[in-house]
Amino acid sequence: MIDGFERLMSRQIEWAHRYDGYARLARTPEHLAGILEPARQEYRRTRRVPEWCRVDLLRGWAFYLTRADRHGGGYGLMEGGPMVDEWRAVLERIVSHEEVAANDMPPRDRASVAGGGRICLNRPHLPQAVVSAFFPSRDSERLTDLAPSVVYRGRLRCIDRYASVERFLKEPA
Repeated sequence: MIDGFERLMSRQIEWAHRYDGYARLARTPEHLAGILEPARQEYRRTRRVPEWCRVDLLRGWAFYLTRADRHGGGYGLMEGGPMVDEWRAVLERIVSHEEVAANDMPPRDRASVAGGGRICLNRPHLPQAVVSAFFPSRDSERLTDLAPSVVYRGRLRCIDRYASVERFLKEPA
Protein backbone atom coordinates (compact mmCIF):
# COMPACT_ATOMS: atom_id res chain seq x y z
CA MET A 1 0.00 0.00 0.00
CA ILE A 2 1.24 3.48 -0.87
CA ASP A 3 1.38 5.81 2.13
CA GLY A 4 0.59 9.52 2.15
CA PHE A 5 4.22 10.60 1.79
CA GLU A 6 4.78 8.48 -1.32
CA ARG A 7 1.50 9.54 -2.88
CA LEU A 8 2.22 13.24 -2.35
CA MET A 9 5.83 12.91 -3.49
CA SER A 10 4.71 11.11 -6.64
CA ARG A 11 2.28 13.94 -7.45
CA GLN A 12 4.94 16.55 -6.75
CA ILE A 13 7.55 14.82 -8.93
CA GLU A 14 5.02 14.60 -11.75
CA TRP A 15 4.34 18.34 -11.30
CA ALA A 16 8.08 19.13 -11.32
CA HIS A 17 8.55 17.28 -14.62
CA ARG A 18 5.96 19.52 -16.30
CA TYR A 19 8.58 22.29 -16.15
CA ASP A 20 11.41 21.32 -18.48
CA GLY A 21 14.38 23.01 -16.86
CA TYR A 22 16.64 21.96 -19.72
CA ALA A 23 14.48 23.73 -22.30
CA ARG A 24 13.57 26.72 -20.13
CA LEU A 25 16.85 27.48 -18.33
CA ALA A 26 19.74 25.43 -19.71
CA ARG A 27 20.34 22.88 -22.43
CA THR A 28 22.14 20.27 -20.35
CA PRO A 29 22.11 18.94 -16.79
CA GLU A 30 25.59 20.39 -16.28
CA HIS A 31 24.50 23.89 -17.36
CA LEU A 32 21.37 23.68 -15.19
CA ALA A 33 23.51 22.65 -12.21
CA GLY A 34 25.77 25.64 -12.89
CA ILE A 35 22.83 28.05 -12.97
CA LEU A 36 21.46 26.65 -9.72
CA GLU A 37 24.79 26.41 -7.90
CA PRO A 38 24.78 29.86 -6.23
CA ALA A 39 21.28 29.26 -4.82
CA ARG A 40 22.12 25.72 -3.74
CA GLN A 41 25.34 26.89 -2.05
CA GLU A 42 23.38 29.48 -0.08
CA TYR A 43 20.78 26.85 0.81
CA ARG A 44 23.48 24.45 2.07
CA ARG A 45 25.06 27.26 4.12
CA THR A 46 21.86 28.72 5.66
CA ARG A 47 19.27 25.93 5.23
CA ARG A 48 17.03 28.55 3.61
CA VAL A 49 16.13 29.09 -0.02
CA PRO A 50 17.48 32.51 -1.03
CA GLU A 51 14.90 35.30 -1.27
CA TRP A 52 16.38 36.44 -4.58
CA CYS A 53 15.26 33.25 -6.36
CA ARG A 54 12.45 33.92 -8.83
CA VAL A 55 9.71 31.42 -9.66
CA ASP A 56 11.34 30.14 -12.86
CA LEU A 57 14.59 29.41 -11.04
CA LEU A 58 12.67 27.66 -8.26
CA ARG A 59 10.74 25.55 -10.77
CA GLY A 60 14.02 24.69 -12.47
CA TRP A 61 15.48 23.76 -9.08
CA ALA A 62 12.58 21.39 -8.36
CA PHE A 63 12.99 19.89 -11.85
CA TYR A 64 16.73 19.47 -11.28
CA LEU A 65 16.20 17.70 -7.95
CA THR A 66 13.85 15.18 -9.57
CA ARG A 67 16.34 14.48 -12.35
CA ALA A 68 19.25 14.19 -9.88
CA ASP A 69 17.17 11.83 -7.76
CA ARG A 70 16.32 9.63 -10.73
CA HIS A 71 19.89 9.47 -12.01
CA GLY A 72 21.18 8.90 -8.48
CA GLY A 73 19.11 5.74 -8.01
CA GLY A 74 15.79 7.14 -6.86
CA TYR A 75 16.48 7.14 -3.13
CA GLY A 76 17.11 10.86 -2.51
CA LEU A 77 13.43 11.83 -2.47
CA MET A 78 12.20 8.79 -0.57
CA GLU A 79 10.92 9.36 2.95
CA GLY A 80 13.98 10.20 5.04
CA GLY A 81 16.09 10.64 1.89
CA PRO A 82 18.98 13.12 1.76
CA MET A 83 17.21 15.46 -0.72
CA VAL A 84 13.83 15.72 1.01
CA ASP A 85 14.64 18.77 3.16
CA GLU A 86 15.94 20.73 0.17
CA TRP A 87 12.91 19.62 -1.88
CA ARG A 88 10.48 20.81 0.77
CA ALA A 89 12.29 24.12 1.18
CA VAL A 90 12.14 24.80 -2.56
CA LEU A 91 8.44 23.92 -2.80
CA GLU A 92 7.58 25.98 0.28
CA ARG A 93 9.38 28.97 -1.25
CA ILE A 94 7.41 28.52 -4.49
CA VAL A 95 4.12 28.46 -2.57
CA SER A 96 5.03 31.62 -0.62
CA HIS A 97 6.57 33.52 -3.55
CA GLU A 98 4.86 36.83 -4.27
CA GLU A 99 4.95 36.25 -8.06
CA VAL A 100 3.71 32.66 -8.15
CA ALA A 101 1.01 31.88 -10.70
CA ALA A 102 -1.68 29.28 -10.16
CA ASN A 103 -0.08 26.82 -12.59
CA ASP A 104 3.25 27.07 -10.75
CA MET A 105 1.77 25.84 -7.47
CA PRO A 106 2.94 22.36 -6.47
CA PRO A 107 0.55 19.72 -5.11
CA ARG A 108 0.30 20.11 -1.35
CA ASP A 109 -0.27 17.81 1.58
CA ARG A 110 -3.95 17.68 2.48
CA ALA A 111 -3.15 17.88 6.18
CA SER A 112 -1.24 21.14 5.78
CA VAL A 113 -3.95 22.61 3.56
CA ALA A 114 -7.15 21.40 5.20
CA GLY A 115 -5.93 20.45 8.63
CA GLY A 116 -6.46 23.09 11.24
CA GLY A 117 -8.42 26.21 10.55
CA ARG A 118 -8.10 28.59 7.67
CA ILE A 119 -4.66 28.47 6.11
CA CYS A 120 -3.45 31.09 3.68
CA LEU A 121 -0.68 29.89 1.38
CA ASN A 122 0.54 33.27 0.25
CA ARG A 123 1.05 36.84 1.29
CA PRO A 124 -2.33 38.41 0.46
CA HIS A 125 -1.11 41.98 0.89
CA LEU A 126 0.94 41.65 -2.30
CA PRO A 127 -1.17 42.51 -5.36
CA GLN A 128 0.24 39.83 -7.67
CA ALA A 129 0.06 37.01 -5.15
CA VAL A 130 -2.29 34.14 -5.85
CA VAL A 131 -5.09 34.12 -3.30
CA SER A 132 -5.29 30.53 -2.11
CA ALA A 133 -7.29 29.89 1.02
CA PHE A 134 -8.84 26.65 2.15
CA PHE A 135 -10.98 25.84 5.12
CA PRO A 136 -11.79 22.58 6.93
CA SER A 137 -15.23 21.25 6.28
CA ARG A 138 -16.94 18.07 5.37
CA ASP A 139 -15.81 18.62 1.79
CA SER A 140 -12.25 19.70 2.56
CA GLU A 141 -10.67 16.77 0.72
CA ARG A 142 -12.69 17.56 -2.37
CA LEU A 143 -11.79 21.25 -2.08
CA THR A 144 -8.07 20.55 -1.98
CA ASP A 145 -8.40 18.37 -5.08
CA LEU A 146 -9.71 21.43 -6.90
CA ALA A 147 -6.57 23.43 -6.18
CA PRO A 148 -5.74 25.97 -7.38
CA SER A 149 -9.11 27.17 -6.22
CA VAL A 150 -9.86 29.97 -3.90
CA VAL A 151 -12.52 30.95 -1.46
CA TYR A 152 -13.03 34.62 -2.10
CA ARG A 153 -15.96 36.78 -1.11
CA GLY A 154 -17.62 33.72 0.37
CA ARG A 155 -17.55 31.72 -2.86
CA LEU A 156 -15.37 28.88 -4.13
CA ARG A 157 -13.99 29.66 -7.56
CA CYS A 158 -11.27 28.13 -9.70
CA ILE A 159 -8.62 30.68 -10.58
CA ASP A 160 -7.44 28.84 -13.72
CA ARG A 161 -10.18 30.32 -15.89
CA TYR A 162 -9.09 33.89 -15.20
CA ALA A 163 -6.43 35.65 -17.26
CA SER A 164 -4.92 37.23 -14.18
CA VAL A 165 -5.29 37.41 -10.44
CA GLU A 166 -6.27 41.08 -10.78
CA ARG A 167 -9.15 40.18 -13.10
CA PHE A 168 -10.26 37.45 -10.70
CA LEU A 169 -10.30 39.87 -7.78
CA LYS A 170 -12.30 42.48 -9.74
CA GLU A 171 -15.13 40.11 -10.71
CA PRO A 172 -18.18 40.60 -8.52
CA ALA A 173 -19.06 37.72 -6.23
